[in-house]
Amino acid sequence: MHIWRKMILLDLTTIMEGHKKHDTNELERLSFSKWDIKTYGKGTAYPFVVIDNWYLPHEEKLVWSEIDFLISNPLFGEMADDSSEEVAKYDGKKSKAMNKRIFYNKYFRDTRISHIVNCMYKQRSREFDEILYENCLPYYRNFQDSNVNSTFLSFYGDNDYYDTHCDTSFFTCLIWMVKEPRRFDGGDFELTDIDHMIELKNNRMVMIPGCFNHKVHQLKFHDRNDNSYGKYTISHFYLHIP
Repeated sequence: MHIWRKMILLDLTTIMEGHKKHDTNELERLSFSKWDIKTYGKGTAYPFVVIDNWYLPHEEKLVWSEIDFLISNPLFGEMADDSSEEVAKYDGKKSKAMNKRIFYNKYFRDTRISHIVNCMYKQRSREFDEILYENCLPYYRNFQDSNVNSTFLSFYGDNDYYDTHCDTSFFTCLIWMVKEPRRFDGGDFELTDIDHMIELKNNRMVMIPGCFNHKVHQLKFHDRNDNSYGKYTISHFYLHIP
């Protein structure tokens, strides 16, 4: 058996064992008790939610192990350049982004092997649903009706960015992962329609309607020869297919 297949099987065993220790209801309760919740724009045209401490400590470790595995393997990922069909573009030609991304539907036949995907129980928890209902009407109704989701992981290194764009999803869920101390400046997130900046922070989740214009500010590494950790964004897109 190929070594990478052995790694995936071992990874799957680890996931299943970890999930045996806590049932979903317990994980939801534990997650909610740790969340630092900030809501913005209730009753306006631009409501959104920011939650710190999104992953529980053991989940964060598992997510980092998955990121390390994917980023270290040159077979995974593609650049968000002009040739990509899955990146926003200026006039449909030039890419608005400079980063590397890994689309899960291209590499995971069975998403149960993904720690990141297995942690998506949080978005469907009763607590999270109530947060969106209370703060993100009328957009919340689209999330409630969504029946399809997709996931990708993007990596931002030196000079990487994503200029102003919107998504085709009903809702976009972004989770940022970054190692401290940071070896770069920048990487903050901006909702450009309302000139609202959201600071980059590890284990921070941002939930916005996909139609909101947003951008990622350029990263600048302190050492241009440093190829270590930059900014990682886990993106979950929610939509409805009849």
